[in-house]
Amino acid sequence: MGRKKAPDNTIQQILDVSQKLFMEKGYENTTVQDIVDHLDGLSRGAIYHHFKSKDEIIEAITNRMYHDGFYGYDAKSEQGKKALEKLQNRLLHAYRQHNDQDIFLMSSSLLRNPKYLASQFSEIINDVVPWVKALIEEGNKDGSMQVKNPEVAAQMFGLLLNTWCIPAVYPGDPQQMIERFTLFGEQAACMGVPFLNEKLMHEYQKYAEKYSK
Repeated sequence: MGRKKAPDNTIQQILDVSQKLFMEKGYENTTVQDIVDHLDGLSRGAIYHHFKSKDEIIEAITNRMYHDGFYGYDAKSEQGKKALEKLQNRLLHAYRQHNDQDIFLMSSSLLRNPKYLASQFSEIINDVVPWVKALIEEGNKDGSMQVKNPEVAAQMFGLLLNTWCIPAVYPGDPQQMIERFTLFGEQAACMGVPFLNEKLMHEYQKYAEKYSK
């Protein structure tokens, strides 16, 4: 983003208050002044020192939830597990996190913002794809996956999972989303990544029902 990082507790306070207001009033109906009014001892200038706009605040909230969901999984619990199971557990954790939150409801208008979407694509390419590739390579070694081209497979996996299978990005009704996720799982299995199981499908169904039109 190019801005200086504030003390972690200050940033978290701004994000926590903003998230609560976005949920209660909606993103469009919440002003920066509303956020200031609910912060103890922080001025409007203090907020703008850390975030240039309300869009940056919701982007930070989204990224925080995304990282808590996808990357926030306790790596210690993965010890002794094969790569495919690690991937399944990470995805299961992420969908459970999303189902406990309303981040996509709160930021649906922002997800239609080209600038914001571009930043999300950048995160997919620079963060998600390399992580999936490394896990696929690990799976090839431990025998849980059989992928000829980990780079290409990781690209498809990361992009479809984070665009086509997210109703706020690529809208669809619950049944359409479930059909997409099922097809995605079948295609991934054909590439050598048979990640889709009953637990994941059950959690995705709840996700689709909550966030789809």
